[in-house]
Amino acid sequence: MRTISGRALVAFFLALFIFPVAAARASEIDITSGYLHLEGPFHNGPFFSFGNPAQGFAISNAGYRGGDGGSWTAGCFPCRAGQTFSRVRGYFGGGSTLGHGPATVSGTNHERVYYQPAIWVFYAPAFVLPAATNSDKVTVTLPFSMRGHIGLSSSFFSYSPFFRTSLKGQGKVVIVFDSFFSEALGYRLYELDGVTFYFSSPRKDAGERKTQNGE
Repeated sequence: MRTISGRALVAFFLALFIFPVAAARASEIDITSGYLHLEGPFHNGPFFSFGNPAQGFAISNAGYRGGDGGSWTAGCFPCRAGQTFSRVRGYFGGGSTLGHGPATVSGTNHERVYYQPAIWVFYAPAFVLPAATNSDKVTVTLPFSMRGHIGLSSSFFSYSPFFRTSLKGQGKVVIVFDSFFSEALGYRLYELDGVTFYFSSPRKDAGERKTQNGE
């Protein structure tokens, strides 16, 4: 009968700790539903819940507080009507920004995961900030696209994800500004109140454009 030497056992356990098992990796996931939301001019959040039900994938940080909000820029603070914003984008990455929450991976539910190795970049086209009319709020709605990747870890202190995948998505972003009149300048100023990215499937977006164009 063959026996395992003490040296072989030591080598085996060292391999387990030094070279952890590689994370399961899925092909790119197209996010088709859900949202990501930021509150206020200093981007509290982000709070998100999105996924692709057809691929059995969903992530959320519902109930989580204390993230640093990542970054989002429309080019001014404060802003005023008539300004053109040529670079509208959002960047979110890392566990301190995205926090933790429930997730579904390949149809299996996980009560809590940590979003450690993650980067999401959102892009939207340029826009001109319209003037406020009968309200102190101004709302701008634009299409957006998103690309990035994410890894799911079982612990905040674990940097070895048990699952990772690249992501892409598209939909409509709703940007809301609060406005107020500046006595010193003699015109209204605007500051960011909130930004919400609503994901949808490419087929749905194409159908909406076709209806609007009357084709």
